[in-house]
Amino acid sequence: MVRSGPSVLLPLALIALVLGSGLTLAALSVVGAFDPPPARIVVEKIETNTDANLTTSEVVDRVRPTVVRIETTRGGVVSSGTGVIYRSDGYVLTTADAVARADSVLVITTDGRSAPARVVGIDFTDDIAVLSTNLTDIESAVLGNTDELEPGETVLALSLDTSVTDPITSREVIADSSRRLDAIGGSTLHDMIAAAGTETRFDDGVMCSDTGAVLGIFTTRAADPTATANGGVDLPNTRFATSIDYAVKVADSIVRSGVARIPWLGVMSDDLDSITTARLGRSGTILSEISADGPADVAGLEVGDVVVSIDDSPISSATSLVVALRSREVGDSVTISYIRDGAQRVTTTILGNRP
Repeated sequence: MVRSGPSVLLPLALIALVLGSGLTLAALSVVGAFDPPPARIVVEKIETNTDANLTTSEVVDRVRPTVVRIETTRGGVVSSGTGVIYRSDGYVLTTADAVARADSVLVITTDGRSAPARVVGIDFTDDIAVLSTNLTDIESAVLGNTDELEPGETVLALSLDTSVTDPITSREVIADSSRRLDAIGGSTLHDMIAAAGTETRFDDGVMCSDTGAVLGIFTTRAADPTATANGGVDLPNTRFATSIDYAVKVADSIVRSGVARIPWLGVMSDDLDSITTARLGRSGTILSEISADGPADVAGLEVGDVVVSIDDSPISSATSLVVALRSREVGDSVTISYIRDGAQRVTTTILGNRP
């Protein structure tokens, strides 16, 4: 895990338009030699800015069939949350915090059907969880392209926290598409989408485009008063979402193996201050901790080294290091360029799986 520093400043004045919501997740089960052929999985990708003249109600109508209410029981206490069907074979994507330590989980569709759900796996670090249900004749969500999100674009936040038939919606404006979020207990979320909205409050939900494509899953950790978004100036009621691209990548790995497989270098790092950046003549991230016998340790990296690139990916901050690692796979060989004692050096290592 990597600590990160400042992120891009929030440019903008509020705009209130909309985007569709609903994030759903479902993935193929691993098929053995004697298993029947897997069911066909339907996952659609669309651009974020096409067919952009839908009303809020039209966007909600598009997303509604793919969003589910999640009811959990913990010690006799019932809680609710929101999930999204991301594949048509019954897998649902939600937050880790929504289902962690639950005694039972129930999924309720917007057409009134319900079914028990099994927690396939949880990634607590990134606040992502995958559920499996036996529901049939369900529709998977259309997934948007978050790579092209720009500050000032409008989106729609949607939640089924309070009602499965009457979703809570909020028009939001994108403030930043790569924010670091620090929350209570040392939790840090990287590369988050920040969206400023109305005073409508809800704990979790999905972020949608104005075409009804799911763009992200809102985390409840930003609702904590101790949570801070480093490097940005956030308006009241700013919410933070994990991009659907990364959430689905993690979810797919959970479905395949039961656990999240996240490329891991085995370091903690911080952003450079302005003086160090000026002295080096370039940006990077300075290593503050090295995990014993981890990939970085094996490669000979030391505390105080400044990482400036991973393969062909320039590193300008701790969060950019996290993003660069996310684009790789566990077991990949990577070349790391770093500065030690004023001299640039190069080393290689094999990425592990994050503990």
